[in-house]
Formats: sequence, structure tokens, C-alpha cells
Amino acid sequence: MLNPLQTLAQHHHVAAPDLCPGLLWTADTRLRVTSISGALAGVLGIRCDKALGMRASHLLREGTDGRVLREMARALKGNAVQFRSRCRTLLLRHTLQPVVSPEGSVIGLAGYSCQAAGDAAAAEDFDLRSALSLAEAAGTIGTFSMNASSGEMHIGATVADLLGFARGTRVIDEAEFVARIHPDDRSSVKNLREKALRRRAPYAAHYRIVLPTGQIRHVKSAGLFILDPQGNAWKNIGALTDVTPDEEAESNPQISGRDELTGLPRRRLFLQTCKDAFEAAKSTDHLALVIFDLDTFSRLNDTLGSLSGDLVLRTVASRLVAFETSVLTCARVGADEFACLIRGFAGRGALANLVESLSRAINEPIDLGGSQVRMTATFGISLFPDDGRDMTLFERAHLALFSGKGDNVGSVQWYEPELERELHKSYRSAREIRDAVNSQEFVLHYQPIVDDENELVCAEALLRWQHPTRGLLLPRDFIALVDEPGIIEELGAWVLKAACKDAVEMGRRLGGPLRIHVNLSPHQLRDPRFCELVKIALRETGLPAALLTFEITEQSLIVSDPCVLETLQGLRAMEIRLSVDDFGTGYNTLKYLKNYPITSVKIDRSFIVDLEHDPYSRAICTGVISIASALGFDVIAEGVETQGQYEALRGLGCTRFQGYLFGVPCPEPQFKNPRVTLTG
Repeated sequence: MLNPLQTLAQHHHVAAPDLCPGLLWTADTRLRVTSISGALAGVLGIRCDKALGMRASHLLREGTDGRVLREMARALKGNAVQFRSRCRTLLLRHTLQPVVSPEGSVIGLAGYSCQAAGDAAAAEDFDLRSALSLAEAAGTIGTFSMNASSGEMHIGATVADLLGFARGTRVIDEAEFVARIHPDDRSSVKNLREKALRRRAPYAAHYRIVLPTGQIRHVKSAGLFILDPQGNAWKNIGALTDVTPDEEAESNPQISGRDELTGLPRRRLFLQTCKDAFEAAKSTDHLALVIFDLDTFSRLNDTLGSLSGDLVLRTVASRLVAFETSVLTCARVGADEFACLIRGFAGRGALANLVESLSRAINEPIDLGGSQVRMTATFGISLFPDDGRDMTLFERAHLALFSGKGDNVGSVQWYEPELERELHKSYRSAREIRDAVNSQEFVLHYQPIVDDENELVCAEALLRWQHPTRGLLLPRDFIALVDEPGIIEELGAWVLKAACKDAVEMGRRLGGPLRIHVNLSPHQLRDPRFCELVKIALRETGLPAALLTFEITEQSLIVSDPCVLETLQGLRAMEIRLSVDDFGTGYNTLKYLKNYPITSVKIDRSFIVDLEHDPYSRAICTGVISIASALGFDVIAEGVETQGQYEALRGLGCTRFQGYLFGVPCPEPQFKNPRVTLTG
């Protein structure tokens, strides 16, 4: 889902920072700035490109940003908030609104800033007209800002000209604006804006304007509503652009069919070519739709810039053209997505060989002027008549392509009916997970961790799903669906608070403080708000930070993200301990023990199960225990189920144990000190 300014940019084909009227910015759920208006960047004394990716709380406040961060955290929970902060020499008032996806999850923030003043009217008028002028520097984008209660609209020169108002007009009434919309389009525009307001989401529309002269212009409009703290519409801000030339070009087949950058047919022309071919084909004919995209193009484009990206696209297109014949038609159907219609091939094997040749051609080095890159592509294929006889073949080739974008990047995927069933199953499961979160069907069970004297030292909180029809489900049945942005944040916050609360209760009941282990998702580690959320959970539950341990996977550490290190350092500064779960199963593990503030490791159960009989498992356990002990880390062996495993681990110097031998996971009221008689 695009943030508001990206939405504007998508529909107006310009850089997002140039679009926004007033002092507007947006941020993702990690509170990293994703777009900023030129006007706000000027006020803050920073270039737009330098602001992107900055922590929003740093951008809006000099010095300490704790209070600002708390307000942003409130907004990410779905609240519209207002606060003040001093930026350079200005005292600014900020209004924050959560941006909500169609599915109902918060996907980011939109913020509007103005100079703080004695009353709201003075504040909202701060340099608005100057900001509009700055935002219209490109000349082709018109911007507007409308007071939602009074209907007064401030417009830039481009909008005034686009709507046919007199030169110099800067303020009009909403009714005057509506009167310019074509009568047949007014209802749909009104409904679209009302729907966006209900959903608290950006909107985009394409409609006609009728000038006083009777001339008709086609415009694209995109905008969003800024809400007051009570959740009512305060301002409607947005942008307009004249797309009349594009509409005229689309209606002229002589100029509308080719992509300007690559020279290949565009999506619309290609789809018509496919439609004609499918309708003319006989049931005995063999046709194939092959769709592919470039696997690392977005990263290349972001890193090396759009000029290099354009060169890559042109080069790939020229290599495709070399394959074109009377039975093979190529097209560019997306940003980095291409498609081929292939007719009359001699069987599936011949088609596979042709696609392999395309893949090799794409993978040839591309000279970017001093450096070379190699691109790989993932392909999706659907066949006529086996997989369909109409344009559903296009959708099915896409489905095959997307099925290869996980672990099979760079592969060739053929459409199978099972893909569609899996997709529908995945959609149903995702909806079921969201319903389970809302219905509080998830519960926590706790498993004891003991020392080498069989004394309870801590407990691990383990997530379970109390499914209404399938019973108690373990993480392996649902964790892949839960660990998604928009779900994991909400569920993770509940797990943290519930585990801390239960730890306090179990410690009280057992007669002493109890350390609690809580598992973290990589998404949570990359959330810049996470340390603040942990502080809130500890404060509300009364659990001392020193009694909390977070378990993280090696995979979380492998990703090179400065935000992860920042989060881990922040947690250690609070005296929270950090443990690496499933230790020994990842890549280059020892490097992360050195570079990250780890306090303990857990030997993966896969090395424990054969410890008594497998010399390799024993050697690995010996090495892990020796290295971790030398570094001053605690070592926990998980999955200990037999007396023999326990004795072997004690003999190797392990001092912490977890597994069914000491207790099965159970709800908090049933948790107790292990009473297992062990020898050795």
C-alpha cells in the first residue's frame, strides 16, 4: 500500500515531494520519513532527498525526541493526535493522522505542520499560500487545500488555470469547484471522497472538467483528509494534473501503442493482441503467455538511480526484440515487467528451451558506463488451451510468476490449478488470523527453564492459537501468517504485555522474581518505536526490565539493518537481556555474537536429539558451549527430553536446560516449579 504522497506521485507521474500543499510529510510504521513537501523541507533547512529515511521524530524536533516519539506511537495505534515541537527557530504545531489500508490496518502516518500560534486560525494560515507556490514549482501539478467545514479552497496558479478561473485567483468556494466537474462525474467523485474519509485513506480519481467556454479537460486528482484530534475532517489537501493530452493520445492508436522508453508495445496494445489471438485460435493450436520481471530491479533503481534503471530496461527490451518473429510478440506491461505471446511452438519442451534462452540473454552483463550488472528474471507461464482460452491466461501467468517470487527467485514457474487453490487458501487463512487477533483467540503457555541443580530460573512464553473448531494450534500451524506487517505489531504488543503481566503473577505465586523469555519477530526489531513500547509495557505491568529476556533468531541478525542494531542497543541499555534462539542453524553466526549485544544463546534442538549417539552433534554442542562460555554468555539447551541428553549436556558444561523432561508448556495458572527427580 502506498503512502499518501506516493499515491499522489503514482497518479501524477512526478516526484512525491513536489506535490504536497503546505508543510506535509509521511512516514512508514517504522517512523522513517517516506515523503516530505518542498515547503516543509525549506522550513526545516534540509533537502528533500536527505530527509527521506530519517527518523520522523528527529526531523521534527531538535535534541531529545522522546515526547514526539510517544505522540507518534499513539498515532500508529489509530489515533489522530496534535502536538508541538521546536524545529530550528520555529515552534510548530503538528497534526498526525494514521494512514489505514483497505484491510483496516495502520500502514503509516501523514503529518501536517504549521506554525504554532495563539489560535487555530492563525496557525493554519501559516505560509499556506507560499507553500502552495513552492509545491507548484514544476508547473504541471496543481495543488489545493480546502477547509472541510467552511468549504473555502486555497488553490495554486496551476489549478486556477486548469479550472478556468481568472488569473490571480487563489481562493474559491467548494461549490465553485464542484460546478466545474462534469455533471456525469460529480456523483462518483463525491462518493470516492466520502469513502476515503470513512476509511481515513488517500484517494485518487480521474474525471472531466467543463470550462466556462464549454471545453472539456481530463484531470487526475489525488488527495487525503487531515483529521482533527476528535477524528473529524479538518482539511482536504491534494493535487490535480491535466491529462487531456494523454487521453487524446490513448484514443489515437498510431501513437498510443508503444512504450516511449523501450519501444515495445504497451500493456493495453499487448492485451488486445492476446485477446485477438485467443479468439482466432483453434482448440488444436498451441499458444503460451510468458510473463517475467527483473528480480533485483527495484534495488538497482534505488541504489544507482533512474538513469541506470532506464538503461537496464532498454537493454533488456533490445534483447527481447532479437527473439521476435511472426510467432513471438514481446511487450513491456509494468515498471520492470515484460510479457511474450508465443504461437505455434512444438510442445512444452521446445517452449521451455525458448524461455531458457530468454533467461540467458537477460542474464548477460549490462554495461552501465564503468560498471557492469547482471540481471535475473523470474518467469510465469500459462498455456492455451490447457490453462484457459481467454484473458484469464494473463492472470494465471501472473499467478505462476508470483509463486516463484519467494524461495524460487530466478526460476521458471508453470501455472497449475493448485496455485489458485493455495492462493485462495492463503487469503482465507489471512482473514482468519485477523479475526483471531480481534477475537483474542491467541493465548500464552509457559515452559520452565532450569539450572544444573534443577532449580527454576526462568520461563519462556510460547504463543498458541485456541482455534474455535480446530482446537489448540502450535506456532508451526500459523506463524507464517502471523509474521506479517500489520498483524505482528498488534499481536506482538499483546504478547509482550501479557507475558510481563503473567511473569509478575507467577513470581508472586512462586515466592520470588521470575525471569521471562519472549520471542521477537524481525518486524518488531526493525520498528523504531519498539523500545518505547517495551518501556510502556514494563511500566504498566510492574515487571523490572532486568527480568525480561528477548529471544531473537539468527535470521534477524543476518539482515544488515542499522535499525536492528539500534533497537538491540536500546534494549540492552534498559538492562533487558538478549538471547539468540536456534543457535547454530544460521549463517556466519560467530560474527553476530561479536557485533551484537547478546547475553545468551540457545542450542537448537536439532543438535540435542541425537546428542547421545551422533559424534557430530556432540562436537557441535561442545563447540557452542565452549565458545559461548568463553564470551561470558549463558548457554541454554532446548528440547531436552531424556535423562541421557541432560547428563551429556551437563558433562559438556551446559548450565541451563529446557524441554519436556522438565515440564510441558502450560497456561499461567497451571505453571509451577518443576518437580523432576534427576540423577547425575
